[in-house]
Amino acid sequence: MAELYDKVVASLRQVPGLLAASAHSSHSYAQGTNLYITFAIKPDDYAKAEQAYLDAWGHVMETTLTMGGTIAHHHGVGRLRVPWLERELKSGYPVLQAVKRALDPAGIMNPGTLLAARG
Repeated sequence: MAELYDKVVASLRQVPGLLAASAHSSHSYAQGTNLYITFAIKPDDYAKAEQAYLDAWGHVMETTLTMGGTIAHHHGVGRLRVPWLERELKSGYPVLQAVKRALDPAGIMNPGTLLAARG
């Protein structure tokens, strides 16, 4: 966990305008420990704040997956993590797609929050 923490924080330092980055763990299980990543960014141009936020989370996701970690916990996936879910689930991703299609053939149940939105 210490190495993952160090690498995630180091990757966040690449984000322009980063003011602080840290993490804490509040849950540990036999399968591992979670890290709740926290950061503050103040881009030079406020119009770039959303992109800076997304870039920062991109660094967190990429580093976590590269280190063999998981990007989801008991809070689920959500829109922010959708672009990385297929990479994490690997061969399980088509199964998830099939289940979603079977339970929600019209794609109206929280579109874009578990799988990439159709179309």
